[in-house]
Amino acid sequence: MTLPTRRQVAVLRAIADYLDTNGYPPTQRWLMQELSLGSTNATSCHLAALGKKGLLERDFGVARGLRVTPAGRASLAATKGKGR
Repeated sequence: MTLPTRRQVAVLRAIADYLDTNGYPPTQRWLMQELSLGSTNATSCHLAALGKKGLLERDFGVARGLRVTPAGRASLAATKGKGR
């Protein structure tokens, strides 16, 4: 597995934190604004890359269909204090 970039760790951490706090995943627009990304397309590209790396699962048929995988949680634990 390829390691996530610093920005991808920030995206993954934002999703995990939002999920833990609210009980449901954030929208792409919220991620864009929270992380100062240039567009929702940039957000989508980060989500796709995290999906390819096995750190995030996406359900395209459901609004807010994001889930941090166990590998994603392990990656966040390994990079504690980095990103964001």
